[in-house]
Amino acid sequence: MADLKELLAKRSQGLKPTATTVRKRDGTVTIERAAVAGLSEAEQRERMEASQRASKAAEKVEIKPYSEGILYGYQGEEGNWKPWEGDRETMAADPGDGLRVMTFNIWFSPHEWEKRADMLLDLLFAGDAYDVVMLQEVTKRFLGRLTADSRVRQRYVVTDTSGGTFIGGYGNMMLIRRELPRPAIWFVKFPGRMGRRGLVATFENVALATVHLESLNSTRLRLEQLNRLCEVLDQPVAVIAGDFNVAGTGPYASAAEDTAVDAVRSQYGFDDVCAELGLTYDTRESANTMVRAADDQPIDYARYDRVWVRGGLAADRQLVGADGADGLWISDHFGLSFVVSRKSVTSK
Repeated sequence: MADLKELLAKRSQGLKPTATTVRKRDGTVTIERAAVAGLSEAEQRERMEASQRASKAAEKVEIKPYSEGILYGYQGEEGNWKPWEGDRETMAADPGDGLRVMTFNIWFSPHEWEKRADMLLDLLFAGDAYDVVMLQEVTKRFLGRLTADSRVRQRYVVTDTSGGTFIGGYGNMMLIRRELPRPAIWFVKFPGRMGRRGLVATFENVALATVHLESLNSTRLRLEQLNRLCEVLDQPVAVIAGDFNVAGTGPYASAAEDTAVDAVRSQYGFDDVCAELGLTYDTRESANTMVRAADDQPIDYARYDRVWVRGGLAADRQLVGADGADGLWISDHFGLSFVVSRKSVTSK
């Protein structure tokens, strides 16, 4: 990332929030508030304790404003994952036009996690290959199953193989197609109590970032986190994708927060390219019935997951993972896929 250190050192204080939404969400993307209807006191206490454990784990980790990450490639002849050098001459070079990208919050719940991991793998290797896969709420067990898959080992390099970059038991990761020029990997520290960070892959002229913004009653922090990330993405084409933890619709909607987040987007010149795809979280009977059956959570439906693109176009935009099988879905969220390009392409 060009001049990343300097940009982070000079970053502005960011937007101030226009409103605060009183809601609590743990890593399972359950939205909670004090005295939420349908939750017993014991259930509310359990979720609060989970968030407090994540917060305490984050407090023990000293994170610089930025830190360089590592890419790992599977070395077949040695039978293990090792830091991947790639082609040093093409490091962070132009990756070409038309990168196929997917973002997916894959739910850290233990509920049928092996089957759900296998469903995700089937999605990754069905149809056109993804160049970059951005995942949020990845647990160590889920990560282990992904990196043990022979197809993943053959096609991708990854930003983590052991969960060493995760804070509080889960985290974000990327899978990047081996044939691409080797990007620089960065973690951008966010303000907050949960150790959230922006994970960024930068090529010569493209920056791809994934986020899982702060949970809980944290409108101000979410806005500051977005500001901090936007300030350092200086490539001509930039993408931010992931779980924004912002509800513009549904029972926990905050129009004020949604408007404030949209103002950040506009300030930095991004387009909200997947808005027309609609909800990315829906636990009603007509949609993802797994979540309430597994965790007895209140009904919720919202567009928590978003894709912002600046300086490029996003074609072939799709909602993925929205169809379950035998009462099982990949996650409590749905994923988003798209093809980002600098050129004029026809969008669906």
